[in-house]
Amino acid sequence: MKSSATMTRVAVRVIHDRTPTYIFSCKGCIADDKKRMDAPPTLNEVALDKTLFLIPETEYDQAICRVYLKTRYPEATNIVAQFNAERLSYVKGAQIVVITRRGKNGGMPGPGTRRQKDAEDVWKESKIPPETYLDELVESAPILVEECMNVVPANMFSDQDVDMRELIARLSERAYPYRIACPADPRDKLYIMRLNS
Repeated sequence: MKSSATMTRVAVRVIHDRTPTYIFSCKGCIADDKKRMDAPPTLNEVALDKTLFLIPETEYDQAICRVYLKTRYPEATNIVAQFNAERLSYVKGAQIVVITRRGKNGGMPGPGTRRQKDAEDVWKESKIPPETYLDELVESAPILVEECMNVVPANMFSDQDVDMRELIARLSERAYPYRIACPADPRDKLYIMRLNS
């Protein structure tokens, strides 16, 4: 007797058994973010030297993040949209803070431009100042790199092997609505915080 069930082919991807450390829509996580951002900065000058601030690749959102960081951490210098994760494994105590832009109350982020009439009564696009959207930013708690990487040192027969799946997973959790784009070419080592489109 033949079964009437039909078979469909499905692309399967391996999902490793791991518990999320952060959920962007969790009320507790949102409250923790707000509490941390309302409190005075905890990163001192020594910590800032080992802290990488990961910001979005999008130019306008980058501008908003840079204004925020200039206000909150004026001494911060390691502000990037892309980074070499393997190099971070060499820095003792290295950590990453993700700065992302989300709309208020789960909505869409505000627009970067507005249409308005100029002095000659002609419609024109004008940029909205980045300071307008500082309240849409979320600063993550620092992610310690060494806790998230498994490094197998090089020896006479093999190169150093760095497993950074946990690091990328944690960064991805905090980067929403952005994603962490992994290098497509094995020679490329840069991970980028890119818009999820």
